[in-house]
Amino acid sequence: MSSIPLENKDVSSKLIADYLHSLLTEGSPNPEWGKIAFLRSIDPASRVLDLGCGNNSPKLTKDVIPECHYIGIDVEDNNQSSERFSDEYMIVKSCNFRSAIELYENSIDAVISSHNIEHCEDRYGTTEALARSLKPGGKAYISFPAQDSTSFPKRSGTLNYYDDEGHLSEPPDFGKIISILTANGLEILYATTRYQPPIHWILGLGNEDLSSETGEIKEGTWCYWGFESVIWAEKAKAA
Repeated sequence: MSSIPLENKDVSSKLIADYLHSLLTEGSPNPEWGKIAFLRSIDPASRVLDLGCGNNSPKLTKDVIPECHYIGIDVEDNNQSSERFSDEYMIVKSCNFRSAIELYENSIDAVISSHNIEHCEDRYGTTEALARSLKPGGKAYISFPAQDSTSFPKRSGTLNYYDDEGHLSEPPDFGKIISILTANGLEILYATTRYQPPIHWILGLGNEDLSSETGEIKEGTWCYWGFESVIWAEKAKAA
């Protein structure tokens, strides 16, 4: 996404309105492809497999689709309420993460991998396992740090890829993730190397000076910089 040319720090409401209108005209891509939008797009009664489900993801998922059957897998309990909001909840050693996913082969309606793959020792094996977990017609949401994030400024809360000590090696290879998904029968519904939805991009623009001054992530910072790669995919339905 190209930046709005600015001559000063103030962005007029008309400029913002004109910019949003240009993005939302007929033929423009759907500006919302985040995790919440994904949850709202699936059947509320889905069997949902959430990989790396810490940071209150079980509660968030149940808040959006309370009727779902929620299955969480992680390597540690990052939120003590996780088990309370899960229908199934499993903590496994990192070396057993892929094999835990394989227990659910061809039985899941929706799989979520939100900033999990970059922490996996076997990131591409994990991607293959999550693809195989889906039933025909099942959907996947995958997000991970963009390749470009290795050159972003360092900020508390992670803006540069290497800010997070749990990130292994380099960011996942976007093209390889796509190839694994398609090789396992998934159609790509949406994919971007740098996710920058318009509304959140503008919030990030407005908060960028403060974020830069304090060295902290603020609302919209990730979207302003395009920190995330995001992929939506769907497994082909049986003929």
